Amino acid sequence: MPFSRIGLVLLVFTLPAFGQDPLPPLPEVTDVDHAALIEAWDDAAFERGKQLYNTVCFACHGIDGKKVTVEGARAFAVDPLSRGTDPYSLFKVITFGYSTMPQQQWMKPAQRYDVVHYIREAFLKSSNPSQYVAVDGAYLKSLPKPDAPEPGAKPEPGSKETAFGPVLCTNLGKDYGAVLN
Repeated sequence: MPFSRIGLVLLVFTLPAFGQDPLPPLPEVTDVDHAALIEAWDDAAFERGKQLYNTVCFACHGIDGKKVTVEGARAFAVDPLSRGTDPYSLFKVITFGYSTMPQQQWMKPAQRYDVVHYIREAFLKSSNPSQYVAVDGAYLKSLPKPDAPEPGAKPEPGSKETAFGPVLCTNLGKDYGAVLN
């Protein structure tokens, strides 16, 4: 069956150029202190990452890191990683997704880095060492720095800084002020 004109136009404009990555580079994340989160990795971070991986990530990437359950997912213990192998690159893939992997922005940045820590230590370091990037002072210095607040920036009028942040206070209004203090 021949292509219709519209189908041919769609095909031409959706095909990536030969030899080019079909997806654009992932954006930078500058609202997170990446170095501090990576420097904080310890056994507790590994266990938190393991729990998240075994609750969410295993459904596609497999529990043992060797056999995936979804076509196109990476088996971390054996497959090459196509969007970078350093912790920040893995963080960006978890944050924004890639190809068939959905973004995981529901996780806090520290949780995403806990998952990265688990993947690196449980699968890459021993089973797939060519994909393991050592973290040293030079690497940590190369990471994006967190955005600094504008000098003299103040919370919006009527908002209140609490453990829940100014948005919740603003949304609840004045009726619930005593609850948040």
